[in-house]
Amino acid sequence: MSLVFTPTVLTRRINIVFSKGDSPIKTCEGVFKEYKSKDLQKCLLAYVENCAVAVTSDYKMGMHGGYHQAFARECEGNRGVHQAKDGMLMCEKCSALLKCGYNNGKGKPGARIRKIKQTIKDRAHKVLDVEQILSRSELTSNDYEALSNFITTQDKHLSAKGIDLKFRVKSAKDYYEEVQQLAGPTKEKLCGRNGLVPSGDKFLDKFLTLYKSDDSGEFKNSLIMSLLASFVSKASECCNPEYGSKVVNFMLALSTTNAKAFSFVSANLVSMSIRHAGRLKAKRRSAPLVLRTPDDIKKLLLSHFGVIRDRSNDL
Repeated sequence: MSLVFTPTVLTRRINIVFSKGDSPIKTCEGVFKEYKSKDLQKCLLAYVENCAVAVTSDYKMGMHGGYHQAFARECEGNRGVHQAKDGMLMCEKCSALLKCGYNNGKGKPGARIRKIKQTIKDRAHKVLDVEQILSRSELTSNDYEALSNFITTQDKHLSAKGIDLKFRVKSAKDYYEEVQQLAGPTKEKLCGRNGLVPSGDKFLDKFLTLYKSDDSGEFKNSLIMSLLASFVSKASECCNPEYGSKVVNFMLALSTTNAKAFSFVSANLVSMSIRHAGRLKAKRRSAPLVLRTPDDIKKLLLSHFGVIRDRSNDL
């Protein structure tokens, strides 16, 4: 008889109870007292996404409790945290920045942090204003001035997303100027009776969004995109564009299947002509049997037999 010993694991639940004066690890909340307000959070979010803080600046952006907040550049996080008079938790570095004057610590206490907050709000409002302008259906002269003012922002003050926004703003500004240069009935037909310049096409915005966000290449390398590329080439007065492999295979298969359908598609998509398709077929067509050697014929038959054998095995 054999004995089997089963080990027993003893577990014990440990409850940690904080007393009235104790608390979990304290973390610095930052320098803005009203950072949880909706208006300030809206500005902080726009600033964080589109703007950049200089490396030499005395503050940085971060998060606390799911809210965007500004901190001193050398914020100590959970070290040396104390409770300020207003109830906020601050480290020594953020507390010093909050009490700092504007010019090297001189001047009225708190002037520096008020300047930082005003700078963040001004830049965020510029971003929010141009984003709202780009979403409108029409552009006014005031919108044009706002767009012109935004593109003067230096790239060093913008993030990657902000630089992309600046590019879109410049495109909208150039478009407005081109429309204003039109004269006669063309401008009246485009702008209408109110004289307002219509904004960019929403279809183009969605198309560019899909095209830029296609990391897999499924959208960019699709047949419809290849057909569109050849259409744009022909529309740009390129008489002999270089067709993609998908376009060539599609048009050759269509010409073999139905000549009328080929003519209809080729005419509406401004694609390859029937003559060009014929030349490609002639290049791809193999030599007739009467011009082949016995060895070539043998290899050709063996390859066909191999294809038939593979297909029969799959059945």
